[in-house]
Amino acid sequence: MVEPAWTDGWPVNRDFLLSFLVTFLLTVALVGGAATAVFGLWGRQRETFRTPYFEFELAKGWTCHRDETEYVCEARGTDKTKAVAIVTLKERSPADSLDAYLQFIRRPRSGGSLQPASSSVHYARRIRLGDREWVESLHSGSEVPNYDTYYLATTTSLVGILFTLSTHATLREAQVGELRTMGASVRTYQR
Repeated sequence: MVEPAWTDGWPVNRDFLLSFLVTFLLTVALVGGAATAVFGLWGRQRETFRTPYFEFELAKGWTCHRDETEYVCEARGTDKTKAVAIVTLKERSPADSLDAYLQFIRRPRSGGSLQPASSSVHYARRIRLGDREWVESLHSGSEVPNYDTYYLATTTSLVGILFTLSTHATLREAQVGELRTMGASVRTYQR
């Protein structure tokens, strides 16, 4: 029979002590890492872009600025020729409705001198983003040759809002997801 070692009046088994210390340190590391991850995610606030009529949270890496009558949004640090999002708004009239917008974005478009041929429409439909109903459509070649353009439009009691994202087809999926995230966070200012 092995006699336990005595330390300050307590019996201590070296293997037990070593196992206890390793388990304790691993637990502290795991709990600390989990807390850092959780609080790091919760603590990150996305930047908010505000206009006189609405605001929305920018997707990570995006920035917007006013350019005359519209707002131009771009992903920071990327080649600006690969994608651009334009946010336009207009004072709402009786002709501005989701049904009217849906009919408009269902039609192939010609881009004028840049794109004389008609665009190819992949889809046009109603969707729900956040607490608002939107219409969305995807066209190839409607604004810029060899680029896809994603349209996302809605109305409030005061204005019609249109997001237009033109991007190279290879980047479309990720950037459309970012644009939907921004659209879902739109909050409008009502009188």
